[in-house]
Amino acid sequence: MSSTPLSLRRAEVGDIPALYALRLATMESYLINGGIDADEQTHLSRIIDHWNDAHIILMEGKLAGLFKYYLTDDAWFIGQIQVAPEFQRRGIGQQLLAGVLQQAQREGLAVELKVLKSNPAKNLYLRLGFVITTGDDYAWHMRWEPPITAEKTRR
Repeated sequence: MSSTPLSLRRAEVGDIPALYALRLATMESYLINGGIDADEQTHLSRIIDHWNDAHIILMEGKLAGLFKYYLTDDAWFIGQIQVAPEFQRRGIGQQLLAGVLQQAQREGLAVELKVLKSNPAKNLYLRLGFVITTGDDYAWHMRWEPPITAEKTRR
């Protein structure tokens, strides 16, 4: 797995059809296997959730995925990482997460996320130092703490 050059841009309304297709390609089987409702409305509501924090992953001039992350009261939260099948296994998720983890470490903040129990991305998160803090019927709730306790620089 090699690090691949990528760029991010803000998601635009015109991206929604491509993001819907991306979600079907990357998430539907995990949702169905997990017994989670996977109808069109559910997919669309997840796409537009935290829309202002949505970034399109671009590689080779193509839409390669969706990345959402945002600051909560006391941690960064990874809302979604979806990488198109043809761009998977190139280190994109790891590269995106590394950037957030570096920023969180500088700020002395944790990073949190949820991952479906059936999603193998959980293994990447564990390798990066996330730990499972709790879970529900469908997902693991995971948290990464900065290795060195740093003073929060955020005011």
